[in-house]
Amino acid sequence: MLFLSDLLVFDRGAVARAVAFLKLLNGLLDKHRRYSSSYYGDEWGRGGHLAWFAAGACAHAREPERALSEACWDDLVLAGGGLTTLTDCLNKARAAYDAHRAKEEAAQHARDEQRKRLRAKPEALRAYLQEKHLRFQGEHLAQFSGAGETALHLLLSSTEPMSEIERDAFAAITRQLTDDPLEAEPAPQPVPPTWTDTEAVAALVELYRGRQRARVEELARRYGEGPALRRDGERLVDGGLLGGYSWDSLEELARRDQQARREQERLRLIYLDRREREARRRKHEAGVAARLAHGRSVVYAIVDRDLLRVCTRCDEVVYPPEPERRGTVIYQQPSQPSRCQFCGGSELAGWDPAYQSELEYGPGRRLLGSDLTSGGIDGLMDDQAKRGGRL
Repeated sequence: MLFLSDLLVFDRGAVARAVAFLKLLNGLLDKHRRYSSSYYGDEWGRGGHLAWFAAGACAHAREPERALSEACWDDLVLAGGGLTTLTDCLNKARAAYDAHRAKEEAAQHARDEQRKRLRAKPEALRAYLQEKHLRFQGEHLAQFSGAGETALHLLLSSTEPMSEIERDAFAAITRQLTDDPLEAEPAPQPVPPTWTDTEAVAALVELYRGRQRARVEELARRYGEGPALRRDGERLVDGGLLGGYSWDSLEELARRDQQARREQERLRLIYLDRREREARRRKHEAGVAARLAHGRSVVYAIVDRDLLRVCTRCDEVVYPPEPERRGTVIYQQPSQPSRCQFCGGSELAGWDPAYQSELEYGPGRRLLGSDLTSGGIDGLMDDQAKRGGRL
C-alpha cells in the first residue's frame, strides 16, 4: 500500500498560518499535477499518485489529545470551521489508493475473462487476430505445403462460422502462436506440425477445393467459360487452391470475360465476312491443285495465317479490329491485331489451326485429341466451303 499524507499542528493562535500553509501546498500540488499530466501522462497527474496525497493542519499543538480526537483539522479542500477529524484526513489518501486498486483489479479481471473466452472459442480468437491484423511472414504456415498454406490463410481471413474440419485446422494455427492469446504473435520459431495438424490441414484443402470447384462451375454456367475461369479451373484440377484475392474477384473476372467474349464474337463475325472477301481477292496465292483438292479452305488458311493471332496468356483467338468508318468510307488496315480482347496483352503468337473450329463455329468448339489432325481440320474447312461454294 502506498499513499502520502502530511499533517502539521500549529499553535492555538496560528489558524491563519495553517490555512495559508494549506493554500500554498494546494497551489504547488495543482501546478505539479498539470505539469505531470502534460509530460508524464496520468501516473503522477490526474487520477495518479498525487490523488493519494492528503494534508491537514490544526491549531492544537499544545493540546495533542484534542488534535487526536476532535474534528479540528482543515484539509486541502479548505472547508474551514474544523470539520475534519484526523482519521478522515488520513483515510482520504487511502480512499484514492483503494479506488485505483479496484480499477486495476477490474481491468485485470476483464482481461482474464477475455483470455478465457479466446481460448474456448476459435471464432472469437480468429476475429481478435483479424482485428490485430496478424500476419505470418515466415515458415509457420509455409511448412504445410503450398495448397495447405493457402487454405490456412483463407481460413484466417474468413468470417463465416467454422465447420468441424475448419476448427481442427485452426487448432494447427494456434499452435504456431505464442501462449497468451491477448498478446498473440507468431512464435519465434515455426513449430513442427504434428500428424494431427497435417491431416487436419489436408482435410481443409479438400474442403476448400470442393467449394471453389463448385463455385467455378456455377459461374461458368452463368457467364460462360472465359480465360479467368478456365485458368482457375485448371489450377484446381492440378491440386492447387485459389488465394484470397482470386477467390474474392472470381465473379467480377467472370463477368468481365463475358463482356470480352461478346466483343470477341462480334469481331469474329466481322472477320468471317472480311475473310470471304480476302479469299476472293487472293485466290491466286494458292496453287491450282490445292484449290481443286480443298476448295476455298486453302485460301482461308492463308488469310487466317496473316490476319489472326492467339493470346498466349488467355489461350484465345485474337481477331483484327473493326474497320474504321469515316462517313461512308471504310478504312481496312491490313496489319494483324496487336491486343488481346480479354487481357489487353500484346504477347500474341502466330495462328494455330487447333483453333480453327472456334473460328468457324464460335467459342467452345476447339479441336482436341484425335480431332487435331489434318483430316479433321480439312473436314471442317470443306464443310464451310460447301456452304460458300468452291473457288
